[in-house]
Amino acid sequence: MLKAEAYAVHASLKKCPFCGQQLTATIRGPGERAPNPKASCKTENCYGARLPVLCLDIPEDVVAFNTRA
Repeated sequence: MLKAEAYAVHASLKKCPFCGQQLTATIRGPGERAPNPKASCKTENCYGARLPVLCLDIPEDVVAFNTRA
């Protein structure tokens, strides 16, 4: 995945369902490529911060995260 794509996916994410804050993205790698981009809640004392990270390069996970009641 390219870094620009990873940032676009991050921007499309809904906020944390527990605290309402935007997830923090971890997008690293040399050049244009972003191996294993991910996002997670970093809000102190938020239940969402204890959950596994959301892999931004797995479209099914992103759709599942953004689909909630």
